[in-house]
Amino acid sequence: MYTDHEGQEQDLQKKDVMNCLDQEQMQAMQDQFCQTQGVYCVCVSRNMRRLTSFSGTKEEQNFIDRVFPVATQRNLIASFSDVGGEDVIAVESSMPCVQLRGIAIRDEDGRFDGAWVLVAIDAECIRPEDQVPQIMRKTTTKAFDAAVALLDVLTKNYFSSKIHLTAQAEEIAQLEANEKHMEYLLQKTEVLTEILKMMESDVTFAQIMEDILECVGTYMHLSNGSLLKLQVDEEHVEMICEWADKPEHERMRTYGSLPLAEVPFMTGRPYTISSETIMPKPFLDYFTRYEIRCGVFLPLNVNGKCSMYLCFTMMEEDRKWSVEDLRFLNDVKRITQTILVKRITKNSLASSYAALDAILENAGCGISVNDLKTGQILYANDAFKEMSMTEQDRIELEKVLTISPDGMEGIHEYRVAGSDKWLEITFSKIGWVDGKEVRLATIYDISKTKRYQERIEHQANEDYLTGLYNRMRFEEDLTKEIHATVRSGGEGAILYIDLDDFNHINDGLGHHVGDLLLQNVADALGHMDGVAGHCYRLGGDEFAVIVTNRHIEQRDAPKYTESVFKTMALTGDRVLLYHEYGCGLYSKGWD
Repeated sequence: MYTDHEGQEQDLQKKDVMNCLDQEQMQAMQDQFCQTQGVYCVCVSRNMRRLTSFSGTKEEQNFIDRVFPVATQRNLIASFSDVGGEDVIAVESSMPCVQLRGIAIRDEDGRFDGAWVLVAIDAECIRPEDQVPQIMRKTTTKAFDAAVALLDVLTKNYFSSKIHLTAQAEEIAQLEANEKHMEYLLQKTEVLTEILKMMESDVTFAQIMEDILECVGTYMHLSNGSLLKLQVDEEHVEMICEWADKPEHERMRTYGSLPLAEVPFMTGRPYTISSETIMPKPFLDYFTRYEIRCGVFLPLNVNGKCSMYLCFTMMEEDRKWSVEDLRFLNDVKRITQTILVKRITKNSLASSYAALDAILENAGCGISVNDLKTGQILYANDAFKEMSMTEQDRIELEKVLTISPDGMEGIHEYRVAGSDKWLEITFSKIGWVDGKEVRLATIYDISKTKRYQERIEHQANEDYLTGLYNRMRFEEDLTKEIHATVRSGGEGAILYIDLDDFNHINDGLGHHVGDLLLQNVADALGHMDGVAGHCYRLGGDEFAVIVTNRHIEQRDAPKYTESVFKTMALTGDRVLLYHEYGCGLYSKGWD
């Protein structure tokens, strides 16, 4: 059973992030703001997902939606740019009395995360023809401008960090969705590759089909898969082979030789029947007799004539077949039909290659086939040829595909030299249609997933306020440095730094000055000689520096700190810093 440990860790991360945002409190604050200011408001993310509910009645919301349709609101959100754009945007309406403003919500880097959509009705500008409900005549243009300014200030000083966490959670959710889809594609490729290997098998056609049915049934979590054949008299149908997930779902022993009239799908056409499908009586009788809830039935043609059917069914659970389900089953059908034609008709190499080519062209990923002995590329589908990369990058990739050792199999990640493009390549040995032993390579572009991973990892290790590494990263790096020092026989040091009476700065000058002071200290620490990349904020006013073996000769703590802790100018005030520090050494003697 596959276990997604990474996915579990991301679930925990997402849970922690979402816990940082009290949406009920945020909704209550919005509702109170709207009530006191006489306005209407809703908060949305950059992709138009609502972070709060509309503050107002259904009747009031309907009136606003008529004046400012959803499309208008979408255009408003789309008009905000990530960096350097406007923070407040006004939208005109056909009613001068109805005014709309968008207030941008940005993170500390200026990245646009979402916006407040704020609406007000100027009671002084209402015309008789406007037909504004009496209950909505709450404010004036002057008061509305003041409310907009107030919400803009509140957003920059409080809501931005909260909404950013929500945006971060959305990114994590998107990453999880991408990884889930990637997992599905990889599993699909593995199953199809396994089925492709059966094309050159020496066992009987019935044995091959049993293996195919088992692969498909296990992968899709089906109840039963079977192959039905029209008998020579063309009046009866028999079951050649089947697979079932449970003994009670086996039907071969009860199926026998059925009259063609009692098998309603044996018409030469494919049938897809979901659980909610309203079935004609012949299908209903058949499903009832064999306790089937839903199924997919695909004809196999030999020389233009339907002689067999692939049947995939569910018996205890309902199911609505997805587009991906049907595409996969049709791929299986094409492979099965290729095997059938090759076995029964002794068809030519060209016809087998054409069938295989049709399957590989629709696989949904880049595919190349290389001769194991010569490295020559025997086949490359259009998806591989059209992969977005430079000619030099393509040459480098072809080297990886052709020069790799014969024994290379499994999944490998490859970074295109000199770029941020990442590819995931799965190697498998199979027999080609002409009997050659080849390596089948399936290639997926995972660059976006890699960038998501790097960004999330960076955010998980970084202190939000100062940009230094956090306590979790400190513990990881310290463990690594101690182990490296023990192995090398060197020594290293840890500097622990604590600001004195920091609370007096927060209480006397304000938390914003305290935050600025911490940022300045962090910046000074990060520029100390020999310790760049080894500075950490442990929490509050506590900092730490790891001095590696290479710079241990400079381990004099006062030497490091005297350049950092001096008088600093903050918002017009001069602050004299006092601090305490400690130095701990670690060397070969540590275990």
